[in-house]
Amino acid sequence: MRRRLSEEAVLSSAERLFVRNGFHGTKVDDIAKDAGLTKGAVYFHFKDKSNVLLALLRRAEDRVLVPILSRMRSADLSATEKIVEYLHGWARIALEQRDTLFLPILMSFEFLGTGDPIERQIKGMYDRIYDSLTAVVEQGRADGEFHDNVSAGAHVAVLVAISDGMLLEWLRRSDRFDGGEVTRALRQVMLSGLLRREPKELLAAPHLPERAPAAGPAKRATRKVSAA
Repeated sequence: MRRRLSEEAVLSSAERLFVRNGFHGTKVDDIAKDAGLTKGAVYFHFKDKSNVLLALLRRAEDRVLVPILSRMRSADLSATEKIVEYLHGWARIALEQRDTLFLPILMSFEFLGTGDPIERQIKGMYDRIYDSLTAVVEQGRADGEFHDNVSAGAHVAVLVAISDGMLLEWLRRSDRFDGGEVTRALRQVMLSGLLRREPKELLAAPHLPERAPAAGPAKRATRKVSAA
């Protein structure tokens, strides 16, 4: 139990410092000091600083990606509803697990083009996002919900770019940033670009659910998105 708490202290401190100072701007000494441990204690749990980051990225995948992408695979949701779930999922996690969410985004810039195992880990995470969103866009086209005037890949690239950009802006301007309002604006922009007709009930919905929607059966033909 004590060993687990010590390891968790290392991970929590490293995550916070990597987001604030960058990977290369953070030393093992900094992590140890922030965690209230010795440098030797850090090395007891992890071979080196890179292994700390790899552990954090795997944790982020479990805590951030898995819940969002699992919800998007629900057969009860239309493609439009899945896009809304995707956006609300990111926004919800940004409120609840800020550093865990931002870490992969920031590290993707720091390790771009390095060929490092860390870059490959991050690429794998983004590949999962691309694959899931591509399936949703293709579902929306097959059901007649989404435009097909550009490739599905182009739509997905824009979805990822806009959501990552919104999260980075949230990080830069957190003192002046109304996350809920911007999430609503982001939803309007994305859906207006994807949908063949304007989804008035979705565009007018409250900006962000306070908690994850409860799982349960729903009739796809009549179900309306609840963003409350």
